[in-house]
Amino acid sequence: MLKVGYIGLGLMGKSIARNILKAGFPLVVHNRSRAAVEELAAEGAIPAGSPAEVAGQVDVVFTNLPDSPDVERVALGKDGIIEGAHSGLIFVDNSTIKPVTARHIARVLGAQGVQCLDAPVSGGDIGARNATLVIMVGGPAEALERVNLGAFARRRVTELSGGEQQRVAIARAVVNRPSIVLADEPTGSLDSLNSGKVLQMLRDLNDKLGQTIVMITHDCDAASTASRVIEMKDGQILSPNQPFHLSHSLREAAENQ
Repeated sequence: MLKVGYIGLGLMGKSIARNILKAGFPLVVHNRSRAAVEELAAEGAIPAGSPAEVAGQVDVVFTNLPDSPDVERVALGKDGIIEGAHSGLIFVDNSTIKPVTARHIARVLGAQGVQCLDAPVSGGDIGARNATLVIMVGGPAEALERVNLGAFARRRVTELSGGEQQRVAIARAVVNRPSIVLADEPTGSLDSLNSGKVLQMLRDLNDKLGQTIVMITHDCDAASTASRVIEMKDGQILSPNQPFHLSHSLREAAENQ
């Protein structure tokens, strides 16, 4: 059985670590504040004094930290994972960080024989507690096969419903924080309930994160939620003098559905 390390025991990290422990994996934990470490140690985890100490004892080490500089410091800094790195170690980062940082860490640790998985999670504290997180993983397939993610994410993407799969695809698209997200037929053949959930996710990305969403759709209900609409037919823009307003024909079609 793999021996696992977890660094970063905030709201999500502590819950994920606890589920790994409940799944029966030997677990070594580290956190800047000691209260969370002591709490998990009382449940059977092994406390460590530094990221290096964690890495030196385990087969797989996870991090869950606030931002790119934090992950880089814990991975590559003084007393960091790199100082306890050994050939065959797998590093899995559950944080959401800049792609350039993830690639840099992977290059540096890779030189020490460490395989890296960039694995940000979605689902919040509730998902972490209930082991129902969505995990978006990038990295070597063989490393993913070795790491058991089922301890805190119960289902693979292939086991999700159509609406859930669509939301996972959208979540994957925004992990690297692009300037524009292209949503091609986001509601597709989904039923009204799942369509509503997907559209709400797109609204939240737009309203809360300021993400620009470009949606291509034949769904009149979906089109009517947009702030700006260009209607096209046979590859040509209709109403070229008013391209950013829902045309009367499209609006009437949406209302009559």
